[in-house]
Amino acid sequence: MKFWESKERGIVFLSLHHKDDVLESVHMLIKEASLQNAVVMTGLGSLTKGHFHIIASNNYPPGDTFIKLDGPLEIGHIAGIIAGGEPHLHLTLLDKDMKTWAGHLEPGCEVLTLCELSIQRVDEVPMVHRSLDNSGVKVLDPA
Repeated sequence: MKFWESKERGIVFLSLHHKDDVLESVHMLIKEASLQNAVVMTGLGSLTKGHFHIIASNNYPPGDTFIKLDGPLEIGHIAGIIAGGEPHLHLTLLDKDMKTWAGHLEPGCEVLTLCELSIQRVDEVPMVHRSLDNSGVKVLDPA
């Protein structure tokens, strides 16, 4: 894992390599770069393993269905918000059978060749993910 930043623009670049865990690396970046509030603008690369969850039903709360995939997997996009130092990221994947998958990024997404993310700091906009009610659903809110 390597990262660097354009201090003038507030854009952080994260470069991941073979066997790096994407979400674990994002958590390390948040700590090492003191990244509290940001927008994940772009993410691309490839994975040997994918792990994500999707909503399980139209009930409220909907519950989660967890999906694990074996690669090779192409990352079409990673995007999301880091609020109060906590990432909420979604990804889109393409498998070897040309099937598209999408969902909420989970630990266990292992990089095959590379994974590159660009992240825009928004330190002037403090935000958090707060519980909306007792359902466990958290929503983006000003801090």
